[in-house]
Amino acid sequence: MKKVNIDEDGAYSLKLNQDEIILLVSGYIPYIVCEKDPEIPEGEFLWIHYAPAENDIIPPIIDPFPCQILSCGVFANRLHFLTLSPIEFNLDFFDLIEEFRDNMKKSDKSVRFTL
Repeated sequence: MKKVNIDEDGAYSLKLNQDEIILLVSGYIPYIVCEKDPEIPEGEFLWIHYAPAENDIIPPIIDPFPCQILSCGVFANRLHFLTLSPIEFNLDFFDLIEEFRDNMKKSDKSVRFTL
């Protein structure tokens, strides 16, 4: 579960780890699940901050980037979810994501043929 924070300047923000950023930016899982309603007004952006870990492949210098909130909803168990779309992102890292996506497609084909 994630918690949306409000920065000192009133911007809504969220910290994500490497895997979550890759899934979000690649478009595989553009959702964030929150315990409580993040109460983000319509038209606001959610700023994503990278929380690096020791063995990550993503460089720790990635700047926070904004995401447009495409939709929000509530599951039956009262968990809230946001569908996000990154607006600005480091193009070099985006190329790395595309390479990751291509490798995932290749590995999926390999797995299917060996089963």
